[in-house]
Amino acid sequence: MAVNTELDWGNPFAISFHLVRPRCAGCGRRFYRKHNRRQSLRENYAAHGCELPAQWIDQNICPSCYNDLAVARCCLTGEAFPAAQNQYHRYVTEFRGDLSPDHGYGGLTGALSPAGLAKVQAQHANVMALLAHWSLGAKYETLPGFRIVRRLGPVRQENGLDSMAEVQAELKRRTAQRGGNGYICFYWEKKIHWSSETYVRGYGPRGNPWYGTRHIRHDTFTGQAEAVQAVPIV
Repeated sequence: MAVNTELDWGNPFAISFHLVRPRCAGCGRRFYRKHNRRQSLRENYAAHGCELPAQWIDQNICPSCYNDLAVARCCLTGEAFPAAQNQYHRYVTEFRGDLSPDHGYGGLTGALSPAGLAKVQAQHANVMALLAHWSLGAKYETLPGFRIVRRLGPVRQENGLDSMAEVQAELKRRTAQRGGNGYICFYWEKKIHWSSETYVRGYGPRGNPWYGTRHIRHDTFTGQAEAVQAVPIV
Protein backbone atom coordinates (compact mmCIF):
# COMPACT_ATOMS: atom_id res chain seq x y z
CA MET A 1 0.00 0.00 0.00
CA ALA A 2 1.35 3.42 -0.92
CA VAL A 3 2.48 5.62 1.95
CA ASN A 4 1.35 9.23 2.15
CA THR A 5 4.77 10.85 2.65
CA GLU A 6 3.35 14.34 2.98
CA LEU A 7 0.78 13.85 5.76
CA ASP A 8 1.34 10.54 7.54
CA TRP A 9 3.78 11.75 10.17
CA GLY A 10 3.05 8.73 12.32
CA ASN A 11 4.77 6.54 9.76
CA PRO A 12 8.57 6.24 10.30
CA PHE A 13 9.16 6.03 6.56
CA ALA A 14 7.34 9.33 6.04
CA ILE A 15 9.42 11.04 8.72
CA SER A 16 12.61 9.70 7.13
CA PHE A 17 11.44 10.81 3.71
CA HIS A 18 11.03 14.42 4.87
CA LEU A 19 14.24 14.55 6.86
CA VAL A 20 16.49 12.99 4.23
CA ARG A 21 15.05 14.42 1.00
CA PRO A 22 15.15 18.20 0.57
CA ARG A 23 12.36 20.14 -1.09
CA CYS A 24 13.17 21.91 -4.34
CA ALA A 25 12.87 25.70 -4.12
CA GLY A 26 11.67 25.77 -7.70
CA CYS A 27 8.96 23.15 -8.11
CA GLY A 28 8.40 22.24 -4.44
CA ARG A 29 8.94 18.52 -4.99
CA ARG A 30 11.22 16.46 -2.78
CA PHE A 31 14.19 14.67 -4.32
CA TYR A 32 17.25 12.70 -3.31
CA ARG A 33 19.88 14.86 -1.66
CA LYS A 34 22.64 13.49 -3.91
CA HIS A 35 20.84 15.03 -6.89
CA ASN A 36 20.88 18.54 -5.41
CA ARG A 37 22.04 21.02 -8.05
CA ARG A 38 22.45 24.00 -5.71
CA GLN A 39 26.23 24.17 -6.13
CA SER A 40 26.01 23.38 -9.84
CA LEU A 41 23.65 26.32 -10.40
CA ARG A 42 26.01 28.67 -8.57
CA GLU A 43 28.96 27.46 -10.64
CA ASN A 44 26.97 27.69 -13.87
CA TYR A 45 26.16 31.37 -13.33
CA ALA A 46 29.72 32.15 -12.24
CA ALA A 47 31.18 30.42 -15.32
CA HIS A 48 29.16 32.70 -17.61
CA GLY A 49 29.81 35.87 -15.61
CA CYS A 50 26.22 36.16 -14.43
CA GLU A 51 24.86 37.01 -11.01
CA LEU A 52 22.67 34.32 -9.48
CA PRO A 53 19.21 35.75 -8.67
CA ALA A 54 18.69 36.26 -4.95
CA GLN A 55 15.78 33.81 -4.72
CA TRP A 56 18.03 30.91 -5.78
CA ILE A 57 21.03 31.62 -3.54
CA ASP A 58 21.68 28.66 -1.20
CA GLN A 59 18.41 27.04 -2.24
CA ASN A 60 17.86 23.35 -2.95
CA ILE A 61 17.43 22.79 -6.69
CA CYS A 62 16.32 19.52 -8.28
CA PRO A 63 17.80 18.39 -11.64
CA SER A 64 14.67 19.32 -13.56
CA CYS A 65 14.60 22.88 -12.24
CA TYR A 66 18.33 23.20 -12.77
CA ASN A 67 17.78 22.58 -16.48
CA ASP A 68 15.19 25.37 -16.48
CA LEU A 69 17.33 27.83 -14.50
CA ALA A 70 20.84 27.25 -15.91
CA VAL A 71 22.28 29.75 -18.38
CA ALA A 72 24.40 29.32 -21.50
CA ARG A 73 26.41 31.71 -23.65
CA CYS A 74 25.49 32.09 -27.30
CA CYS A 75 28.24 31.06 -29.71
CA LEU A 76 27.13 33.77 -32.16
CA THR A 77 26.03 36.84 -30.18
CA GLY A 78 28.04 36.18 -27.01
CA GLU A 79 25.04 36.88 -24.79
CA ALA A 80 24.05 34.80 -21.77
CA PHE A 81 20.58 33.33 -22.02
CA PRO A 82 18.46 30.58 -20.39
CA ALA A 83 19.93 27.26 -21.51
CA ALA A 84 16.42 25.84 -21.84
CA GLN A 85 15.96 28.18 -24.84
CA ASN A 86 18.95 26.75 -26.73
CA GLN A 87 18.16 26.77 -30.46
CA TYR A 88 21.21 24.82 -31.65
CA HIS A 89 19.24 21.70 -32.59
CA ARG A 90 16.93 23.75 -34.78
CA TYR A 91 19.94 25.42 -36.40
CA VAL A 92 21.44 22.02 -37.25
CA THR A 93 18.23 20.51 -38.63
CA GLU A 94 16.87 23.54 -40.53
CA PHE A 95 19.68 25.87 -41.56
CA ARG A 96 23.21 24.46 -41.35
CA GLY A 97 22.87 22.30 -44.46
CA ASP A 98 22.13 25.35 -46.65
CA LEU A 99 24.89 27.48 -45.08
CA SER A 100 27.72 24.95 -44.90
CA PRO A 101 30.54 24.94 -45.83
CA ASP A 102 31.29 28.42 -47.25
CA HIS A 103 29.03 30.74 -45.26
CA GLY A 104 30.33 32.21 -42.03
CA TYR A 105 27.36 30.78 -40.15
CA GLY A 106 27.75 27.31 -41.63
CA GLY A 107 29.94 25.87 -38.88
CA LEU A 108 28.54 27.16 -35.60
CA THR A 109 29.14 24.99 -32.55
CA GLY A 110 27.80 25.43 -29.03
CA ALA A 111 24.69 26.98 -27.56
CA LEU A 112 22.64 29.30 -29.76
CA SER A 113 20.24 31.87 -28.31
CA PRO A 114 16.95 32.90 -29.92
CA ALA A 115 18.61 36.18 -30.95
CA GLY A 116 21.45 34.21 -32.51
CA LEU A 117 19.01 32.02 -34.39
CA ALA A 118 17.29 35.14 -35.74
CA LYS A 119 20.64 36.23 -37.23
CA VAL A 120 21.06 32.79 -38.79
CA GLN A 121 17.54 32.94 -40.24
CA ALA A 122 18.25 36.33 -41.82
CA GLN A 123 21.44 35.06 -43.47
CA HIS A 124 19.70 31.90 -44.61
CA ALA A 125 17.01 34.01 -46.26
CA ASN A 126 19.71 36.00 -48.08
CA VAL A 127 21.28 32.81 -49.44
CA MET A 128 17.91 31.50 -50.61
CA ALA A 129 17.17 34.85 -52.29
CA LEU A 130 20.49 34.73 -54.18
CA LEU A 131 19.68 31.25 -55.43
CA ALA A 132 16.21 32.40 -56.48
CA HIS A 133 17.69 35.32 -58.46
CA TRP A 134 20.60 33.42 -59.95
CA SER A 135 22.28 35.02 -62.97
CA LEU A 136 24.62 32.60 -64.78
CA GLY A 137 27.58 30.31 -64.49
CA ALA A 138 30.17 30.66 -67.26
CA LYS A 139 33.51 29.21 -68.36
CA TYR A 140 34.93 32.63 -69.20
CA GLU A 141 35.50 35.86 -67.28
CA THR A 142 32.24 37.46 -68.38
CA LEU A 143 28.57 36.70 -67.92
CA PRO A 144 26.52 37.43 -71.05
CA GLY A 145 23.84 40.02 -70.25
CA PHE A 146 25.28 40.84 -66.83
CA ARG A 147 27.83 43.25 -65.43
CA ILE A 148 30.12 41.93 -62.71
CA VAL A 149 30.22 44.34 -59.78
CA ARG A 150 32.29 42.29 -57.35
CA ARG A 151 34.51 39.23 -57.34
CA LEU A 152 34.19 37.08 -54.23
CA GLY A 153 36.95 34.53 -54.66
CA PRO A 154 37.12 30.87 -55.64
CA VAL A 155 34.57 28.18 -54.88
CA ARG A 156 35.54 24.53 -55.21
CA GLN A 157 33.97 21.11 -55.24
CA GLU A 158 36.86 18.76 -54.62
CA ASN A 159 34.93 15.65 -53.62
CA GLY A 160 34.03 13.63 -56.67
CA LEU A 161 30.37 13.73 -57.70
CA ASP A 162 28.53 11.53 -60.17
CA SER A 163 27.94 14.14 -62.88
CA MET A 164 29.02 17.56 -64.04
CA ALA A 165 25.49 18.84 -63.40
CA GLU A 166 25.90 17.96 -59.73
CA VAL A 167 29.20 19.85 -59.64
CA GLN A 168 27.55 22.92 -61.18
CA ALA A 169 24.70 22.75 -58.67
CA GLU A 170 27.16 22.52 -55.78
CA LEU A 171 29.22 25.46 -57.05
CA LYS A 172 26.02 27.45 -57.40
CA ARG A 173 25.09 26.68 -53.79
CA ARG A 174 28.55 27.61 -52.52
CA THR A 175 28.54 30.82 -54.55
CA ALA A 176 25.29 31.89 -52.88
CA GLN A 177 26.80 31.09 -49.49
CA ARG A 178 29.57 33.56 -50.26
CA GLY A 179 27.11 36.27 -51.26
CA GLY A 180 27.24 35.83 -55.03
CA ASN A 181 24.62 35.25 -57.67
CA GLY A 182 26.86 33.91 -60.44
CA TYR A 183 30.23 32.38 -61.15
CA ILE A 184 32.86 32.69 -63.86
CA CYS A 185 35.98 30.78 -64.94
CA PHE A 186 34.23 27.46 -64.48
CA TYR A 187 36.57 24.50 -64.81
CA TRP A 188 35.82 20.83 -64.33
CA GLU A 189 37.66 17.51 -64.36
CA LYS A 190 36.56 13.93 -64.81
CA LYS A 191 38.31 11.02 -63.17
CA ILE A 192 37.82 7.42 -64.23
CA HIS A 193 37.83 4.76 -61.52
CA TRP A 194 37.94 1.03 -62.18
CA SER A 195 36.98 -1.73 -59.81
CA SER A 196 36.55 -5.46 -60.28
CA GLU A 197 34.27 -8.07 -58.82
CA THR A 198 33.95 -11.81 -59.04
CA TYR A 199 30.70 -13.38 -60.15
CA VAL A 200 29.33 -16.82 -60.98
CA ARG A 201 29.45 -17.33 -64.75
CA GLY A 202 27.84 -20.74 -64.77
CA TYR A 203 27.92 -24.27 -63.40
CA GLY A 204 29.78 -27.36 -64.50
CA PRO A 205 28.34 -30.85 -65.22
CA ARG A 206 28.48 -31.73 -61.54
CA GLY A 207 26.89 -28.50 -60.43
CA ASN A 208 30.10 -26.80 -59.37
CA PRO A 209 30.13 -23.05 -60.04
CA TRP A 210 32.76 -21.45 -62.20
CA TYR A 211 33.65 -17.84 -61.76
CA GLY A 212 34.56 -14.87 -63.83
CA THR A 213 35.78 -11.35 -63.19
CA ARG A 214 34.14 -8.24 -64.52
CA HIS A 215 35.48 -4.71 -64.47
CA ILE A 216 33.26 -1.81 -63.49
CA ARG A 217 33.87 1.78 -64.53
CA HIS A 218 32.76 4.69 -62.39
CA ASP A 219 33.33 8.34 -63.37
CA THR A 220 33.53 11.15 -60.83
CA PHE A 221 33.56 14.89 -61.46
CA THR A 222 35.13 17.82 -59.64
CA GLY A 223 35.18 21.52 -60.44
CA GLN A 224 35.92 25.06 -59.41
CA ALA A 225 34.93 28.59 -60.35
CA GLU A 226 35.09 32.19 -59.12
CA ALA A 227 32.04 33.54 -57.32
CA VAL A 228 30.82 36.98 -58.37
CA GLN A 229 28.04 39.47 -57.78
CA ALA A 230 26.44 40.53 -61.05
CA VAL A 231 23.60 42.83 -62.14
CA PRO A 232 21.68 42.75 -65.43
CA ILE A 233 22.87 45.10 -68.16
CA VAL A 234 20.02 47.46 -68.94
